[in-house]
Amino acid sequence: MSLTENNDTTSQYNTTESQDIYLKLSDKKTSNKVNLPNCGQTSGISPRIVGGVKVDIKQYPWMVSFQKLSRSTYTHFCGGSVLNQRWLLSAAHCFHGSKHSFNKIRAMVGATNWEKGDEYVYQLDKLFIHEQFSTLTYANDIALVK
Repeated sequence: MSLTENNDTTSQYNTTESQDIYLKLSDKKTSNKVNLPNCGQTSGISPRIVGGVKVDIKQYPWMVSFQKLSRSTYTHFCGGSVLNQRWLLSAAHCFHGSKHSFNKIRAMVGATNWEKGDEYVYQLDKLFIHEQFSTLTYANDIALVK
């Protein structure tokens, strides 16, 4: 089987027999439809973890715990992910408004048990919240933290 790609130049792609089978299966119509206007949008935010299990940090080394200082103790208030050595990804609703004083927030990376002392702790430098974040619908609920 060969496929033709119509761009500025024409390229031929030869596929193997197993790819032929995959292409035939992937072209098959299904009854499950994706509602594109709502794809990727949450139906609401739950304040609880349901069915959660303990994990080893080695399974998810990109996990971040954002913590706020209150009465000389840091407590977790939101999660995030490591993007690279300087940037973290989180949700805009975690930081929107004046919920937390910026200089009293830290990011903890590399721990599932905060009392072990083997984690990395970073102070926040910059925060960028998506300019079209909506507190009503939670659309564009994304933030970058440096």
